[in-house]
Amino acid sequence: GARDLAWNDRYITEHNAMNLSYTLGHNQFSDLTAEQFATHLSRSALPISKPELLSVSSVLQLPTSVDWQKAGRVTPVLNEGQYGAT
Repeated sequence: GARDLAWNDRYITEHNAMNLSYTLGHNQFSDLTAEQFATHLSRSALPISKPELLSVSSVLQLPTSVDWQKAGRVTPVLNEGQYGAT
């Protein structure tokens, strides 16, 4: 409702005032309470698959850091709707 939208707006404004490397903004969920949003997610959540196990040798070969922007792997945030993009 309007009260939740006002709270989220204040949260976004305060966050963005910190000048971090990313900013927040409004979307179609901005007027939901945390509980309403969680309910929405639980209705549309996909089943969780079993994660793959990594061998020690594959972990040891990872770089210490990755600049995902320089690697061309950062894309704009998309509105994937209720079930995600297809």
